[in-house]
Amino acid sequence: MLKEKGVPFFPDSGWRDVVFGTGVILLLVILAIFVGAPELVGPPDPSNVDVKPHPDWYLMWPEALYALMPYNIESYVMFLMPVILFGLLFAVPFISLGGQRAPLRRPWAIAGVIGVLASIISLTYMGIKAPWSPDFNTQQLSDSEVNAPTQEALHGYQLFYDKGCQYCHQVEGKGGIRGPNLTKVGERLTPEEMTIRIVNGGHNMPAFGGSLSHDELNAIVAFLQSRKVTSNDKVPTAQSE
Repeated sequence: MLKEKGVPFFPDSGWRDVVFGTGVILLLVILAIFVGAPELVGPPDPSNVDVKPHPDWYLMWPEALYALMPYNIESYVMFLMPVILFGLLFAVPFISLGGQRAPLRRPWAIAGVIGVLASIISLTYMGIKAPWSPDFNTQQLSDSEVNAPTQEALHGYQLFYDKGCQYCHQVEGKGGIRGPNLTKVGERLTPEEMTIRIVNGGHNMPAFGGSLSHDELNAIVAFLQSRKVTSNDKVPTAQSE
């Protein structure tokens, strides 16, 4: 069968791998000499807090994968996933001993490749967007969007923005999406529940009890309590004649 349909790996096919591998190494050496690593832009600035640290683009997808999965299984996945993937790669020659090389005759293999590529592209996009990071470039709400019923609630919104709450919480379409949307938070939480969450913090939320005075805390709660469905937001219902 070898004489009729194939050639031996060495030396007929082996030398092609040697030539290709040598060419790749030479290309890397040439790029390292003439292109090199990116230049440093200067010493770090500790006062700059408007940053979004992230890895290079080819490592965006695992970062997004770890950021989107539940935090209590992240350590297990980081340890077990490479072991399982490398184990499957080593097992492929022993599991698949035959089959076709034509793509049209291997629909499941092609579907698997497309699925992996689609997942990597989607996770890379999510890694670039990074919805789990605070949005330091969010804009303040206009007076009509704030719609504060009292002066205390209006002061509470200013504190809500100045203290960085809007970096993680979205209100009226403005703000980060790391935390829950607070546009209508006044309908699902009582003032006591809001106070407890602000003072004690929670999952991915720092505790603000030590950085807010009693009056500031009350003002922020007053603003959040005013975030309810107004008469303009309600859907009109049919009335009987």
